[in-house]
Amino acid sequence: MPKKLEGFTIPVFNPGPAAMPKDQIISLTNRIAVAADNIESLTAGDAWLCGVFDLPAEPLEVYAQGTVLYADIAAQVITTVALGNIPAGFAYGAKGINETTVRIKLFESLTFPLGIQAQVEALEQRVHGAPTITVGDEDANAIVVTVQLNDAANNPIAEQCLTRVWLSDAAAGALCAAAPSGNVVVSTAGAVVASPAAKTHLLVASDATGAFDISITEAGAKVLFFNVEYQGYITSAEVEFV
Repeated sequence: MPKKLEGFTIPVFNPGPAAMPKDQIISLTNRIAVAADNIESLTAGDAWLCGVFDLPAEPLEVYAQGTVLYADIAAQVITTVALGNIPAGFAYGAKGINETTVRIKLFESLTFPLGIQAQVEALEQRVHGAPTITVGDEDANAIVVTVQLNDAANNPIAEQCLTRVWLSDAAAGALCAAAPSGNVVVSTAGAVVASPAAKTHLLVASDATGAFDISITEAGAKVLFFNVEYQGYITSAEVEFV
């Protein structure tokens, strides 16, 4: 059959109620497109299927040229997190910390090149790996909690990774009603890159071996839970002060 179209764009219907702005990331279930122009509610418009674009990205993520990337459609950002997101493309250039956009080459085929496929498989292993959390003994009102990030085979991840840590009154629950009386700080490994809620909610970068540790100080008797979110999964451990 003769060729009908070049296939650089695809018609997309906007079900509304709001307009789709130019450059909006659009889900096509197994891949993405980028709105070529504003698409009004209840109308159809063109979206790019291929090309290189500067799209919003997670500021705290850092990655190299060629890294496989995914689209969080609800947040309208590009991320390295595969879980719950849609394959988007690969980094056309490297991205640094606090950069809010990434230059991305959209995937033009659902069959990834061999090298990219290997990266996808490696990322999927990290997505499904559960961290190992070790709660130390109380010493002078302080307890050190050590975390090792693992892959699906329970092998340590030998690279620096970003995680979310929070303290709660129940496993994987809301932030503690009362924060610990003393400091909540890195002990020897890793670094706190942000603290959205003092002493109860931290963004922690591991060291190059995928490990970090947090020292919690509490002068009174208290039971709390130490929760780690890694690649969308939550692992919790009980910490008790006597």
